Amino acid sequence: ESAFLELDEELEEIGETQTEEEITTENELEDLILETYEQIAEGRLGAYEAEADRLGLLYALRAGFDPNEMIKLLDKLQVSSLQSNNEHYSKEQIISRKKAIRKNLRNLTFPKKMLINEERFLPARK
Repeated sequence: ESAFLELDEELEEIGETQTEEEITTENELEDLILETYEQIAEGRLGAYEAEADRLGLLYALRAGFDPNEMIKLLDKLQVSSLQSNNEHYSKEQIISRKKAIRKNLRNLTFPKKMLINEERFLPARK
């Protein structure tokens, strides 16, 4: 956006003005640039969220917490996101994250020594 602003300023300095067609083209280019950036960033943000969720499972377990509780946390976010316009926590994204977490929980095996605080934090098992 600042590149177009600089061009506009330079045109003003030399006494030139943009035609209606040039303004329309500039606006279309700005929209295209923004859309492209959002698509690139969105994919990256999704990958960051997936990695953070995966590591969060390990950190929670290592600290002695039940990693299954992450699902309950996302349930709460999902309910609140229905009233939110935060694009990074949409209902669809939260559902996808919960599915990935469930898959990670099924596939992860943990050495017993990781459960150093198990008796302190995990719910009692019958």
